[in-house]
Amino acid sequence: MNPDRVARWAALIGDTELAAHPDDPAAHRRAVIAWLEKTGLSPDLVNDPNLPDDPVTRAQWAAHRDVTPERVSQWQRDGTIPPPAIRHAPARAGAGPRGNFHIHSLAVLEASPAAIRPGPTPPDPGVFSPGERVGVSEFARRTGRDRSTIAHALRTHADRAPQRDDRKHYDARELAAFVAGLPGRRGPGRRKREADE
Repeated sequence: MNPDRVARWAALIGDTELAAHPDDPAAHRRAVIAWLEKTGLSPDLVNDPNLPDDPVTRAQWAAHRDVTPERVSQWQRDGTIPPPAIRHAPARAGAGPRGNFHIHSLAVLEASPAAIRPGPTPPDPGVFSPGERVGVSEFARRTGRDRSTIAHALRTHADRAPQRDDRKHYDARELAAFVAGLPGRRGPGRRKREADE
């Protein structure tokens, strides 16, 4: 068990006990079992020798990186991220049709080119007029971004996303500020958070 990997994983999943004691095998085992249960995976996987110390599914890492699971799948197909540690992990009994789970190591993913490549340049709000309202597709087209990634971010961070009107339009400049401040982006919002830490 690698305590550094475990500590990073504990911070990601929000396990404060494990984060405080990342070298405690009993705390780690409890956290892994809880993660398997929450994710809908079979608890038997805790004994699988291929299960990493810091397991994440493709969908979980996609949400962490603010990209779509489809984008992560594309990265795997083109070799930008390595193959999963466990393919087609079995779902927990009674979890229903949850699809196939691919389990990766968080540390391995974060060392991949997909994680260390520079983030996109923040969108220029100046391409929009003050008060202009646009849909996600129009915003993506005019800022050179991926529509599905923006839509995914709006769902994932709905608590701080700009308000959408009845026509499903947003204030374009507010949307630009929202995108610039997403985790992992290198815009003003990102720099401000780093300065506050």
